[in-house]
Amino acid sequence: MLGAVKAEEEMKKKVEEYTKLKEDYDKAEKIKKELEEQNVTLLQAKNDLFLQVQAKEDVISECEEKVTKLVTQRSIFPINKFVNVPVL
Repeated sequence: MLGAVKAEEEMKKKVEEYTKLKEDYDKAEKIKKELEEQNVTLLQAKNDLFLQVQAKEDVISECEEKVTKLVTQRSIFPINKFVNVPVL
């Protein structure tokens, strides 16, 4: 009879241990799912920012080309030949 009581206590402890482990596992799975969702959101934001930076770099490149072209034109056609500004 003493053996049966001891076995019942051990079984009760194992059930409690299983229940605690199951709860911990469920919590970990919930956190994992939330982190995966956050990761997707952050990845989308990163990609959006990358596209914005790329677009701005394209605009900057176009502006640099225009400036270079204007500087080249100015060196070919100096402004003071076409404007009535007295040269000191």
